[in-house]
Amino acid sequence: MKRCQKCGGQVLDGSCLQCGYDRSRLDCLVTSTASDRFVGEQDVADSVQTRSTYRTKERVSGSERLLIEIFGDVDSPNVIKTLPPSIYRDALRKYHELDVNFETKYEAKALRRVREIVQWLENTPTSVAEYVTGFFEGDGHLGERTIDASQVVSEPLDFIKTNVLGVRVCQSKKRSVWHAHCSRREYYQLLLVVFADHVVSETFLGTLNVLLKTRSMLLAAKHAPTIDWLAGFFDAEGSVPKHSYSLVVGQKERCVLESIQCVFGGRVSVQKERGYPDIFSWSVCRETGSVELANQLWQRTHHPRKREQLESLLTRVYIAEHRL
Repeated sequence: MKRCQKCGGQVLDGSCLQCGYDRSRLDCLVTSTASDRFVGEQDVADSVQTRSTYRTKERVSGSERLLIEIFGDVDSPNVIKTLPPSIYRDALRKYHELDVNFETKYEAKALRRVREIVQWLENTPTSVAEYVTGFFEGDGHLGERTIDASQVVSEPLDFIKTNVLGVRVCQSKKRSVWHAHCSRREYYQLLLVVFADHVVSETFLGTLNVLLKTRSMLLAAKHAPTIDWLAGFFDAEGSVPKHSYSLVVGQKERCVLESIQCVFGGRVSVQKERGYPDIFSWSVCRETGSVELANQLWQRTHHPRKREQLESLLTRVYIAEHRL
């Protein structure tokens, strides 16, 4: 006779007569519970896989999704990025339904700069262009891709920055010198055109023509100095000696000083020092018209120290003439 494992009573047909315990139902229950647990684990695994796939899709950025949408058949951003620019252009034009005159962002910026340059050339006074040319001839440097100049004060450079497109001004790390430079291609070529219309120095002219020729631009010719050109040149290289009535400009090149002499008078001399290259200077005294010239330069200068020197000269002349 079989006994119940639970209470020890008599078992008939697999069921306890005393407590009703049925082992077969328990086995079924155990089997069912195990089966349910297996199904739950499978659902969790499927859910994890689904979330992993979703995260993988999330890794595609918005711009990459847009590219996939534009190119249609190509479903990989990495493949799209290797396509030639011409295919990019055609696909974008087709997607946005643009005509053949479609302009890229870069082309639009370049066209806007060209329009800005044309407007600047039409509206800028000749006096500004002459001053800028004279200043860079005196204290500037023409590089293959950059035009720059340096000064211990910022006022002349700030004037150039305000009136000429593409010129930037910054201070050195030691805060002892100010630098003006122009490197963007369109504005660089604009300065070359400005210089070509007013250049005086033969050395500067030679360097300028080399740069113009490499860019297939019209070559420049030498010009006679004007009073506005001389104002820029004087702000860069000129001075007024203390307690004198003379204007002086020093330069390594003699020809440019002789050009100034031909227009404004004065004389050109050389300063020789052993072991150093010759330095030439142009000077004009009171007898040869320095007072009138100083008055015109004072009206055009943008250098604070040169303005003070010119004011001092004019004040001393006024005192002497009126015997004050």
